[in-house]
Amino acid sequence: MHGSFYVYRESRDVLERAAAWGGETPPEPTLSPEDCWALRMGRPHFVRRKEGVRCRHAASDTQGYGCIPVLGQGQVLGLVHVELDSGSPASAEIERRLRTLGDSIGPALANLKLRDALRQLALRDGLTGLYNRRYMEDALQRELHRAERSGKPLSLIMIDIDHFKRFNDTFGHDAGDFVLSSIARTIGAAIRQSDIACRYGGEELTVVLAESDLEHALQRAEKLRLAIRETHLTHRGQSLPGPTASFGVAAYPAHAGNVADLLKAADQALYRAKQAGRDRVCAADGSPG
Repeated sequence: MHGSFYVYRESRDVLERAAAWGGETPPEPTLSPEDCWALRMGRPHFVRRKEGVRCRHAASDTQGYGCIPVLGQGQVLGLVHVELDSGSPASAEIERRLRTLGDSIGPALANLKLRDALRQLALRDGLTGLYNRRYMEDALQRELHRAERSGKPLSLIMIDIDHFKRFNDTFGHDAGDFVLSSIARTIGAAIRQSDIACRYGGEELTVVLAESDLEHALQRAEKLRLAIRETHLTHRGQSLPGPTASFGVAAYPAHAGNVADLLKAADQALYRAKQAGRDRVCAADGSPG
């Protein structure tokens, strides 16, 4: 007997194979809910012979099989699919055991998802969805240690939304929140998967770039600056002024040898960018003391 275990993606449009056992040929890596009668009906579906009502995802040469939805917290979280040996139709005892298996997996999987959701809430900023300051500082320390061991550079971009107070004063705090969350999405869409975007505080954001030297970080900051300038904002049917942002960039080991000094160097560069007229990128000066 062999089979596989699938779990819904967060998008709920497809399931991904999380585990497989037995058999020489691995099952498909994904499964559409529409291809499984158990998922469509919301209850276990067993086929005792090849002529039964079969799921589209089931192998054509399988004599019998069972599909058991995995339920937790009131919704279907995944699917257990078990193929039976050829010539061995599903018995009542096998069905009972498979149903028990599904009942056992559901609560455990729900608890794991809940724990992961709570962890994300603790690490994420509620408004922007970016990582919060605490996570950023921990991640920056971790990446700095990695850079020290590997001998590779590390860069930090600090971002401040220009004239953010004007959005709040002119259009209201709801509009200000909308601007901040929109710019956060723009940044999130423009960075690499390995980059770490965070809300540092207020309208200040940061991006940690692993294995990036100062030159590369400056190029990335300029691309972010242009992407923010091209962001068109409409809030509750009202067009808002086009946003701009100022950037300060610092790098390890060029400007700092620890987290505190790297943050300070990037912040000082950001200050110079704002003093020079805003909507620009400035690099940190000097070298670590």
